[in-house]
Amino acid sequence: MRYAVAVIFLSISLSATAGEPDSLKQRSVKYVFTINSAMMFCRDCDIEGSLVAMPTTIHGIQYKKFRFGVGIGYTSFGPIRSMPYFGSVTCNLYGNKKKNGLFAEFNYGGAHAWLAPSITSNDFQQSVKAWNFFLVSVGYAHQYEKLRLAVQTGFHALQTKRSYQYGDGYFYPTASGNIYIPPRQTFIEYEMTRFFVGISFGI
Repeated sequence: MRYAVAVIFLSISLSATAGEPDSLKQRSVKYVFTINSAMMFCRDCDIEGSLVAMPTTIHGIQYKKFRFGVGIGYTSFGPIRSMPYFGSVTCNLYGNKKKNGLFAEFNYGGAHAWLAPSITSNDFQQSVKAWNFFLVSVGYAHQYEKLRLAVQTGFHALQTKRSYQYGDGYFYPTASGNIYIPPRQTFIEYEMTRFFVGISFGI
């Protein structure tokens, strides 16, 4: 499911222009990209830490007041590192898209997660998985010649599961043969949520 999100967003944008003449496509559809730098913060974030950066980049196309693209980024939550990948839709809400105006952005996808190298223990083994990367925001963009500058704020969430494995499995002898006893495992799920403020530039 997570791998299909980006394809769905691009399919919608391409199908919307499939029946138009080439001359119209050249005027109404163009390649766009943004490079974003956001600071995420929250209150009472024992696992996540109170303040952390999240750089992302999004590449796609613009059609009328919509932008459709795919993106990738990086962020951390305490010892958890993650690289989200996602589909993105941006809609101009008010103003002149060629100059400036308000916009809304919605990103959804998955993430690859890992633990910081310093997180080690002789008593147990650890691993982490992540999914359901979600980001929604509103912002204000200003077009300066060919460069698009924007500020935005919103909400970000990422679901993760951290597992702890204690010891190794072993075989327990019985009258009917050996029975394998798996290692004891503990799973803890977190929903990492943060508010953020960011700036971006692109075309």
